[in-house]
Amino acid sequence: MVTIQVTDADYGIELAGEDEIELEEKLENETKLDDNSLDKKEQSGSNDGKSEGSDEGSDETKEKNLESGSQTNQDWRKNFKVRVQTGAPMFRQVSLRYARTQKKAKPEDMSAFTHEERFMAAVRDGDVSFVEDALDKLATQPLDVNCTDRNGRTAIAVAITRGNLLILKLLLKSNVAIGDSLLRAVDTQFLEAVKLILKHSESCGDNQMEIVNCRSETDDYHPEITPIILACHHNNFEIIDILLKYKALVPSPDSSDSERTAKHTLQRSVGTLNIYRALSSQFYISKVSDDPMGDGFLLCNRLREMSGLEYEFRAEYLELADTMEEYAADLLGQARDSKELNKIMTHGPKKNKSGDGDDGAILQKVFMAIDYTQKKFVAHPHCQQLLIKRFFGSLAYTRDWPLWKQLLMSLVIMVGYPFISIVYILVPTQKVITFGDTPFVKFLMSVGSRLTFLVFLLIATSASGTTSDDPLKQWTRIPVPLLFLILAWLIGMTWAAIKDIYRQGVKTFVTNGQNVLEFFILALFWPALILYLMAYLQTREPTIDSISRRDVDLDELREFLQNETVPELRDYIDEVFRNASFEIRASQTANLTELIQSVVKLTCENKTVTDIPMTTAPVFSGRVALPSDHPSVLADAFFAIATVIAFLRLLSLTVSSQLVGPLQISLGGMLFDIVKFILVFIIVWFAFALGLNQIYQTYEEHTYQECMADPNAACDSGAFSSVGLSMLTLFWALFGLESLSIIQLESGINHYFTEAVGTLLFGLYLMFAVVVMLNALIAMMSNTYTRVEENSDTEWKYARAQMWVSFLQHGNTTPPPFNVFPAIRDWALMCKNIGSSCCFSRKDVNDNTKKRRDKGQQEYTVTVRQLVERYILDQTTLGADSEANVTRSDIMAIRNDIAVFRYETFKSLKASEVSFTNLKGTLGSIQNQLDKVDIMNTKTTELDQHVRDVRRRTTEIHGTVDDIMDNLTNTLSKVRGSRGAPARRQKTGASGLRVTEEDDEGGAASGAPSTSSSVFRDDDADTQT
Repeated sequence: MVTIQVTDADYGIELAGEDEIELEEKLENETKLDDNSLDKKEQSGSNDGKSEGSDEGSDETKEKNLESGSQTNQDWRKNFKVRVQTGAPMFRQVSLRYARTQKKAKPEDMSAFTHEERFMAAVRDGDVSFVEDALDKLATQPLDVNCTDRNGRTAIAVAITRGNLLILKLLLKSNVAIGDSLLRAVDTQFLEAVKLILKHSESCGDNQMEIVNCRSETDDYHPEITPIILACHHNNFEIIDILLKYKALVPSPDSSDSERTAKHTLQRSVGTLNIYRALSSQFYISKVSDDPMGDGFLLCNRLREMSGLEYEFRAEYLELADTMEEYAADLLGQARDSKELNKIMTHGPKKNKSGDGDDGAILQKVFMAIDYTQKKFVAHPHCQQLLIKRFFGSLAYTRDWPLWKQLLMSLVIMVGYPFISIVYILVPTQKVITFGDTPFVKFLMSVGSRLTFLVFLLIATSASGTTSDDPLKQWTRIPVPLLFLILAWLIGMTWAAIKDIYRQGVKTFVTNGQNVLEFFILALFWPALILYLMAYLQTREPTIDSISRRDVDLDELREFLQNETVPELRDYIDEVFRNASFEIRASQTANLTELIQSVVKLTCENKTVTDIPMTTAPVFSGRVALPSDHPSVLADAFFAIATVIAFLRLLSLTVSSQLVGPLQISLGGMLFDIVKFILVFIIVWFAFALGLNQIYQTYEEHTYQECMADPNAACDSGAFSSVGLSMLTLFWALFGLESLSIIQLESGINHYFTEAVGTLLFGLYLMFAVVVMLNALIAMMSNTYTRVEENSDTEWKYARAQMWVSFLQHGNTTPPPFNVFPAIRDWALMCKNIGSSCCFSRKDVNDNTKKRRDKGQQEYTVTVRQLVERYILDQTTLGADSEANVTRSDIMAIRNDIAVFRYETFKSLKASEVSFTNLKGTLGSIQNQLDKVDIMNTKTTELDQHVRDVRRRTTEIHGTVDDIMDNLTNTLSKVRGSRGAPARRQKTGASGLRVTEEDDEGGAASGAPSTSSSVFRDDDADTQT
């Protein structure tokens, strides 16, 4: 049996191996046999013609015609044979297929295969004629049209895989089982097959949706893959569009959880990924979504969340998220004018006071993109153009000014922001409101307010404070008026933060780095102020029976302490407390208790050591003498940290500059690298600290005890005496601030092995922490900088837009501390709203608002549909213009065209074969007629010869008759001359000739001519007859 295989190289059919050679040899032999038989037949016909009579011109013409026909037939066969041998691309396929159909299979060869196997082979090879014939003979020759091959594929699946549309039509007409054929047609992107199957599903009634949403019957596809999901994976717009017309939709990833497989299984994870991949199809979102941009934002955010939940497929989910981010930006790029851009950017789920599409409306779509970190969308030129236009507002013309003029105007606004704020609050004219509500002006006033606050902090830090021993002046070293100014700014900043949290929500608020810094500043400054207040209350002087102060004679007290014993001193203090008619605070009681204990200790020492002279020790006074947990001391620490963060917040302002903005973004990214590094470094750090502490702790304690035995020695704890000190020592060792003496044992201790182990551990720590981990940190930070630098334009534009968000929103016009005072405009607006609610019913107001929003929604829907159509057109045109973008559907189309051409060629060849057979019969009948004509020609020749003999004999008879007539005439003439002219009469002689006789009265002269002429007339008549 001849083996046929389809190859993608030439989209044709080639015979394999020895079968091709065998078929060509048989075809050549058959051609030679046909040529020899035709030559012999022509030669025999030619010889017969020559034997019949070669002297005639008609015979020569006939022979030439036969020879020309034989030569034409021979040329056609030779051309056919040469084309087969040389392998002409298409003619070779058709000729070999034609030879295969003409070759009669032997019964013993066909018996080795069943009818179903031959049917499947014909479907696989694209033999349309055999398939059509087999399906037509189902009544007489039973055939299982739903049979499968060795791979478990049905005939319709094989036809779809091979791309044979003709066979698919034949199979659908025969009502074969559809199965998962639609799924396979979508997988091969066979558009015509998809249309044909969906058209056929209309006749299936209730089973139509089962065909449209079919699933794989084998393990070739995931169990949850449907045709629409597979079409979305290929992102084929035409197939997605036609499937949506038949109500095919991608299911939700969270739907039917009870019927699906268990969570945290491979099947569930892969199925969820497939569904999200389908939902991420750009064409699918464009067709089914009313708000493709907003849905793209939500889906992108969900995909990023799934990358954290399904971290096994983190790369796949992040890739899909990037696709969605790119899709939203590309869709935005289809906007053609500012009207469309405003209509898109001002649409959102929240209420819009100014109405969708207005120039003063809130850019809700931009804010939504920033909330969901859509950097490509925000950094798109169309979005940036609108942001800049809105940010500068009525001052847009200042962008054309020289740089020095712009800087001068900005400086004036930053310095004069208190005056602008007061005028905005008290004088709500239209010009003032328009100027104050400009985002650029609000930004400059906010910068001026921040710089003023930092100047106050600088003055507070630079203040010398007081060194007085008066306890009323020890609660703070910051001037009180300056402290009240700082408090005013903190109140304004807190109020602004509360309003931002109320408007944006906590989740959105904490995602902004500036808001986080603001939170830490407030979280540190407020405790500092509260601690300062507590210190002030503690240091306030107590009142005892209207006596403002108790005087104590130090000389008398010293003399008393030297003369009295400890029990007497205790009794004296108890008596004083019992007789005191005032309340002592808990902190003062603790201070007194500490003072008494110090006094008792000094007394005991004086009583015990009597031979040592008294020495004067340094006495600390003022804030230095305060305990470590004193509120004033804690407040200074909180205030210092808050001051550092407040000055560092200035870095956020550098984002507005294109020169240093990318660098600031890189520094922010490096902070995350440092956090990740610390998480790993802590383990290494703690491990080596434990080891070194275990080795040196015994020796450190021994050294410390020896030092304490010497009263004149200054003793301190060793570097590795505890785990905390060990970690501190190792930390500073990273920067080279520790010497090698910390790992050396004291002289006289000969534990060399212990010292060697300690030295080894310390060296390994330095090598691992400094050489390996610090260099790894440097590499991480370098990668972060490189990543930001590669996308510096996108990162900078997004960070700048993120900083502008708070200024582009309505409200927050006046900066701290003026924002705590409501403007007259706000009071007027509140009164207007109250009056409107009283004069008009809430239903009327809601109806007007609903009508306005419905109109805006309709306009937005029309605009989005236009953008989607342009996007689809660009994407489909881009794919068609790409020469190298040859898809599988293109290959299938070429295969189908070849199959159609082949089928039509086979039909033509079959029709030609029937015509040749009929012509051969006609030629046979003509040949029979020609044989009869040869016989007739022979008889005609004989008749012609007989006629010629008769003619010759007739001529001879005519000559004899003429001679007789001449003799008879002469005789008559003589007779007439001798007798005279007899009467004339006519009679018929024995030979049939008429003789005119004249009587004697007619005379000889008149009768002679008449007789002669009559004889000649009769002779001419006989000749003609």
